[in-house]
This record gives sequence, C-alpha cells and structure tokens, in this order.
Amino acid sequence: MLKTLYILFVSPILLFQQVNFNKERALIESSKNDSIIIDAYLKIIKGFTPNQTDSINNYFNKASQYATDKKYGRGINLVKATRGNYLVKHGQLSMAETFLTDVVNNSNEKKLK
Repeated sequence: MLKTLYILFVSPILLFQQVNFNKERALIESSKNDSIIIDAYLKIIKGFTPNQTDSINNYFNKASQYATDKKYGRGINLVKATRGNYLVKHGQLSMAETFLTDVVNNSNEKKLK
C-alpha cells in the first residue's frame, strides 16, 4: 500500500523536474555574479541526457572558459570536480583522475577567492 502511494504521488514529481534551459541561459546572460553563472552552466549540464555528450562537453568548456577568464578559482575547481565526477560515472577513469587531481592540487596550493 505504502509503495503504491509513493509511486502515485512522489514518482511524477521526480520524473517531471526538468531544468528550464531558457531560465538558466537568461541567468548566464544577465547575472553579474560568477557563482550564479557557474551554477547555471552546471544545471544546464545536469539537464542533458547521458547520450548528449557533445552538448555536455560544450557546456563544460563554456563554464571552464568563463571561470578561467574571470580568474574565479572556486568556479574553476567546481567545474573540474563536476566534470571529473561525470567522467567517473561514464567509465573514463584516467581522464577523470586528471581533473580531480587538478582540483586537489589547486585547493592545496592557494586559498581560493
């Protein structure tokens, strides 16, 4: 009985929570806050299905480039950590290790702004 109620009420909520790509893109264009912009890029990335690798890589590159251009260290590390986790989930362990090791090294080297 409890399982049936869960399926009827909770599952549709989880299934239909989708990223509003237009809202996130508007935030990227209009916001002056680096954290909000990086978060918007990462939300867009999480909204793609796993087989949309070209789009995912494109947005990872855009987020990384933005954080690098702004010299936003925490953003750089957040993008690299998220990309590393994504690669781990998809079995690309050697490439993931590169990103995640870089995050650890950057965190140890300097205090991030």
